[in-house]
Amino acid sequence: MNAHRPLPAWQQGILDTSRHSNTEWVKADKQAMMRQSIAQLFEAQVARNPDSLAVMTDSIQLTYAELNRAANRVAHSILAEQQESISPIALCCSQRALLVVGMLGVLKSGRCLVILDHDSQAERNAYILSDSKAKLLYTDLDSLDFALHSTDGYPYQFRIDQLDSPATDDNLNGPSAVNANIRLVYTSGSTGKSKGVVQTERHVIHATVNLHNTIRLTSDDRLLYHAAPGFTGVLAPLLGGASIFPVNLKREGFSVIAERIRHEGVTILHTVPTVLRHFVSTLGSDETFLLPRVIILIGEPVPRTDFELFRRYFPAATFVNFLGSKESLDYRVFVCTRETQITDDFLPAGYPLDDTEVLLVDPAGQPVGEQEIGEIVVKGYYLSPGYLGRPELTAQKFKADPSGSDKRLYFTGDLGKLLPDGCLVTLGRNDFQVKIRGYQVNIHEVETTLTQVDAVAECAVMLNNERLENLSLDAYVVPRQPAVTVTALRALLASKLPDYMLPSRFIYVDKLPYSSLGKVDRSALKSLLTPRPFIDAPFAQASTPFEKTIAAIWTGILGLDAIGIHDPFLELGGNSLQAMRIAARVQDEFGVEIPLAELFAAATVAEMALVITQKLVQVFPDVLR
Repeated sequence: MNAHRPLPAWQQGILDTSRHSNTEWVKADKQAMMRQSIAQLFEAQVARNPDSLAVMTDSIQLTYAELNRAANRVAHSILAEQQESISPIALCCSQRALLVVGMLGVLKSGRCLVILDHDSQAERNAYILSDSKAKLLYTDLDSLDFALHSTDGYPYQFRIDQLDSPATDDNLNGPSAVNANIRLVYTSGSTGKSKGVVQTERHVIHATVNLHNTIRLTSDDRLLYHAAPGFTGVLAPLLGGASIFPVNLKREGFSVIAERIRHEGVTILHTVPTVLRHFVSTLGSDETFLLPRVIILIGEPVPRTDFELFRRYFPAATFVNFLGSKESLDYRVFVCTRETQITDDFLPAGYPLDDTEVLLVDPAGQPVGEQEIGEIVVKGYYLSPGYLGRPELTAQKFKADPSGSDKRLYFTGDLGKLLPDGCLVTLGRNDFQVKIRGYQVNIHEVETTLTQVDAVAECAVMLNNERLENLSLDAYVVPRQPAVTVTALRALLASKLPDYMLPSRFIYVDKLPYSSLGKVDRSALKSLLTPRPFIDAPFAQASTPFEKTIAAIWTGILGLDAIGIHDPFLELGGNSLQAMRIAARVQDEFGVEIPLAELFAAATVAEMALVITQKLVQVFPDVLR
């Protein structure tokens, strides 16, 4: 087996907290924490800091005591409805603070949690509810109509923001199962259906302690994240007495990141490289931030060009790049600063976290030689039990330690090699799973969903990595006749898949290329690219100054040579992050504040020019006369 070394001393010493905290960092004691439940650990923090800020959004601010009471109301409600049941509890909340309340409430009730994505599709959420066998759904006002539509009138639904009875504010005093299954998280599946990964309390506490100790978290820290929360990103700050600032980028735009950093003193930014790249692209060339002290990067490989861009805007930050999966949570970390020299195309996955080990094996499961490429296998005590209702898949991906220890092995499907100092370098997947905007996507699932559309005869989906900073999917489609437009096909697919799984380009072809073995020749697909997708609108050149300016912004951000003023944004391969970048550029260019919802609704250059004209007339009525 390969030798593994701990985080090198030069990496251990660069996370200095003294410049940003009056509180001395205290290393978390994993073994002591393992003897308690997450609910007990949180309640102990509440007792120490009842009046400290726990969570803050644009509309809700809760102290530790207030958050605890709100979570208790959820827990009491769950037990009042299903005292004996062990079925999971589903949450669907667009208001991030209430989602945190719900998460803690489910943990306090001793049940397993499954989160429905408010921005996902009804069909996907309905599948998750059915597969998980969740019997209770907790939501908020903003998500109620969506939840009802997604769940086809799910019979047991409760509003978290209406559970306000003071009679159920107290902590629950029942026994706590410290190694219960506490989370069910769904990821892509190779059979066309998502799979539910089971996570246990020990599994999550282990990852939470590793995060706490890696970034040297103190109670003075203030952490900002933008995605629907995962356990470690929420629990590490809350179990350490810190404050969390969840934001909704789709509602608030990229400007909220700079606003929270400047006005709230955010010390830790928890994000994915794609979002950070899009955010800094909206900044001026001379704009820099002395906070946050730590930027946590997760979910996807980090190109060297991105790291160089990030450190230009955050010269005082320490960058912490984690590698993990839902099955293992984080198992490698690479810590770097402005002075770190990166010579490869991507940041390495880095060095072991506490109580984690990586093996590299060949297709027969045998160890590979030093600096040879092999499949990454995570070895440890703290792995997922497996996949809900998928015993064969669980047996395939999780195996007992052949040496006879209590540790288990998880076969990730990722390829990598170990450098002489023990640093792990990842080299992509050995199957058809890729990372898009921080999400793991199984290409087979996208292809399976596409082939279920009546308008599609055949298809093949490929990763488009021409621009490392904007990885996307290309779908090569043999349409049934008469062919539907890309506009219609995208709409059909969008009803079945979340937006990060939607191909950015749809290329219509007469037939797919096949090899002599009868398989799709994926190496030949790129030769079939066409200069413009098959969309409804005929090409029309920009003619007015507004249209020309907006078209120039679109072409730069989308990476296209030319755009017609009636070309729909989505059919040009645009995604939500690029839309937010365009919104920021347009507002800077024309000097008016326009709600994101209005700009997003303007699906073409011509429509966006009209929105801007109308807004300018309202703000400066004499300018356009």
